[in-house]
Amino acid sequence: MSEASKTTNDDATSQQIRVPMTKEHYKVMYSSYEKMTDRIERVNDYCTDTFPPVFMDNLTGATGDQGRTRDKPAVVRYLGVGSGSGETDLKIIRKVSNEVDSVEVTIVEPSAELIEQFKDRISKEKTPLENVTFVWRQETVEEFMKTPRTSMYHCIFMCGVLVYLEDRPKVAEYLYSALTDNGTILIVTESDGDTNVFFEFWYPGRFPEFGLTIAIPTDMVKAFEGVGAKITLSHLRCILDSTSLFEEDSVSGNHLLDFLTDSVDFRKTAPAELKNSVLEFLSKAKFTHRENGKVLMENSRQLILVQK
Repeated sequence: MSEASKTTNDDATSQQIRVPMTKEHYKVMYSSYEKMTDRIERVNDYCTDTFPPVFMDNLTGATGDQGRTRDKPAVVRYLGVGSGSGETDLKIIRKVSNEVDSVEVTIVEPSAELIEQFKDRISKEKTPLENVTFVWRQETVEEFMKTPRTSMYHCIFMCGVLVYLEDRPKVAEYLYSALTDNGTILIVTESDGDTNVFFEFWYPGRFPEFGLTIAIPTDMVKAFEGVGAKITLSHLRCILDSTSLFEEDSVSGNHLLDFLTDSVDFRKTAPAELKNSVLEFLSKAKFTHRENGKVLMENSRQLILVQK
């Protein structure tokens, strides 16, 4: 999910210039957005092919051509934070389970509906996860942090959660304290700068009419640095095919426009001046380019890799 946060009370002006999105409308708009971006595919590929070897090498002390200097633990403990329906978590869990005797998984997810979807996804796996056990915690990470800790974790994964955190530095410190020696945390969030349409469009003050802000992880990174963590920051390039956004009668294009502006029927209900300003900005911004008749936008992720 894209990490934007809405102001809790739109002022009178913003109420007049747009119709705020409802939860039901958001689900439909987000589904359309997902079909236009390769974000999920790119993140899943990274978590299938790149991250598990990095995690295992850190766990066993392998560097470059040097072999492992530590034995693999028989049991790896995995913590998924805000795991949703589990599509990406299962990519990591599957790979790690092939390397060790067993994996003990704890999933922290506040949505009962998404937990059920996660469980359903597990039941439909072509190859059963016979050496993996799951503990389900239907709560937010802040609620999870308040309960007595019973485990330390070798691997912690969090994707698309930063915007929901009330105190990101506090969460960072907790996660690092819950990490075993030689463990790894992977956080996937919105990329910053002109590598991401959402960062640029929702940048504070750009379009104040929408009351949207982007979750910037700077404070969380500083908190990890403050506890002496080894941090590696990188960008995962993702592309959003926004061609239909500039086609007035396109259903998918109007869905994307609503998603970007957090509105209902923005093209029809917004004042002409605001609508034209938004479309012009999106058309000419640094993150937009044209290729083979398509209008493509940068939709990249930032990867925060934390090692102990």
